[in-house]
Amino acid sequence: MLSLVRDNLHGEEGQSVIVIAIAFLGILAITGLAVDVGLLYVEKVRLSRAVDAAALAGSEELPLEEQAYTRALEYLSINGYDHTNARIEFNGEVMYDPPNPRVVIEINTARYRNPDTGKAERIEVIGRQVVNVFFMRLFGFDEIPVPGRAVAENVSRLDVTIVFDKSGSMNFDTVCFGCDRNGPLGRPNEACDSPPPTPDADGHVTISIEAEHYTITSHDYHNRELDDQYWALQRGYDRGFHYSPDDEYDVSDVSGAAFVATHRELGTTIESTAQVNDTVPRMDYVIELPIEGTYYLWLRMRGDDMDRQASSLGGGYNDTLDYVFVSMEGQGMGRTWFTTPGDPYGRIGFMDSGWNIHDDWTWLSRSVWDNDQPYIEISASGTYTLSIWMGEDGVKVDKIVLTTKERGYPDYYEPWGMGPESTGGLVGPLCGYDNPPDYTDPRKDPNDEMFRGEQPLHDALVAADHFIQRMDHKLDQVSIVYYDSDLERASSEGLECLWRGLDNCPSYEIITGTLYSTIAQGATNIAGGMAWGLEDLEPPPDGHGRSTAIQVMVLITDGQANEADPEASNVRADMWPPYNTVDDKDHVIAYAYQARERAILIYSISLGLDADRELLEEAANITYGGYYHAVTSEELDEIFQEIADNIFLRLVE
Repeated sequence: MLSLVRDNLHGEEGQSVIVIAIAFLGILAITGLAVDVGLLYVEKVRLSRAVDAAALAGSEELPLEEQAYTRALEYLSINGYDHTNARIEFNGEVMYDPPNPRVVIEINTARYRNPDTGKAERIEVIGRQVVNVFFMRLFGFDEIPVPGRAVAENVSRLDVTIVFDKSGSMNFDTVCFGCDRNGPLGRPNEACDSPPPTPDADGHVTISIEAEHYTITSHDYHNRELDDQYWALQRGYDRGFHYSPDDEYDVSDVSGAAFVATHRELGTTIESTAQVNDTVPRMDYVIELPIEGTYYLWLRMRGDDMDRQASSLGGGYNDTLDYVFVSMEGQGMGRTWFTTPGDPYGRIGFMDSGWNIHDDWTWLSRSVWDNDQPYIEISASGTYTLSIWMGEDGVKVDKIVLTTKERGYPDYYEPWGMGPESTGGLVGPLCGYDNPPDYTDPRKDPNDEMFRGEQPLHDALVAADHFIQRMDHKLDQVSIVYYDSDLERASSEGLECLWRGLDNCPSYEIITGTLYSTIAQGATNIAGGMAWGLEDLEPPPDGHGRSTAIQVMVLITDGQANEADPEASNVRADMWPPYNTVDDKDHVIAYAYQARERAILIYSISLGLDADRELLEEAANITYGGYYHAVTSEELDEIFQEIADNIFLRLVE
């Protein structure tokens, strides 16, 4: 009996060994297969990325097929596929065939040539990489080829409408209003390179200085923080309330075509010289006074536009005082305030009593409270620093005159018009020392914050300009629609191009020529702007849109939709919350669906913290376009370039 049991146990042990051996072989098989599959997967991903990159790179060169072929090979090498050791075919022709190649590359452009133009619009890149396997050798497979394929196109026909928000908030806190459209100023050569004036026949001296030719300011706009105040160059009159009549950019009444103003306008008032300290914005002018004596001060000034605008709206800003403080130091003297006998507080400016100070430039040599002329005693000739301090914010200064001629008897001196020509004797950084203020053309130096800073409209216009210049002016069409409370087009034709002929479509200059004359004002009528953009993309006879072109709308705003389009159709209350009534945002969504029905892609851009990001993202998603958010306007140029990349170059297979 025991021997029988022992025999059975020995038999079961033998069976267990067989089962374990089989299981072990199974585990080895699964592990080996997993390794081989993993190798194939990794190579597949790597090859797919390489052919995608090569196709996109090659498409940039189309319709130049040879260049596209060369560029695609270059990017394959960059991504790890050395074409010098690969079999290469281009449009069916073998270009290189080394022995036993492990990589095969096929590049095709001929099959994607447009039958009308004969030019290639797409490029196909096919790659096959041989991968060595291990476990699969048991089944007779030593190596397995891994394929990859990509087709990219360089869009040759584009119809693009750019729909711009130019509501009032697109022009907030501009450092230099008007600098982007009134051209460069340049170095004041005459003032810097000429000696100070000599006394006239009566022994008097008159020194004339453009206010924008300051030596230095105490508060640098480059390093400003929120609610900081500072003096800044200006070449237009809009300040803070965003009202911009067409003549606000006309500086023909300004000496030297520029002036300075204190910025920002926060309703700040400095009551007396006792309150003037280093926290108060100041401009310094280092000048040569050629003789000693009593110098009288004249300032060509203009009042606070914000006061005028607020007053017209019933606002609460002080509409009566517009003044500055002026001091002199140098030649052993400490800071000395100009004497203002009629004003115990030392203020030089206007006390509004019939003076039209807000709309006209006025030569001023009076204290705030009386008609007494401000003056200072200079005991010796030499270099002095004239300082102008903010009194009330928003005051503008165009020109400064220091003269030994008294306003009253016996000299009867008073400047008129734009005053005397600038005189020599100006010294300091502006005349060639370190870090001169930058008065260059903003289009040549757009990164300086004097021209950029917190001014979304200008940054958006520059970005759009760069975007338009990248388009093919012979094949592509572009229009610009501006919206605020009202709507307008950059061209009455809508889409502009070259291809329709010189009579109907002269050039893109019609579009770009309007960019830098755009003025921000009014409300945010996003739906109305979209409606006009869709009209511009209509096919003939209503528009110039083409069925053979890719149609795109670029939509940009920094605000919320706050105006409806009364002509909109198919608008429902359930398109956007709160779903119980039709509002301005439902109109935006309705136009997005209309765009999708016509295969128009919307690329939307929200700017800043107040923009309706969810609404703009949904409008883009509905049309299968793209959505971008810019925290600051400085990011817009990069975003426009990314949109251009997505439009012009794309993978289609």
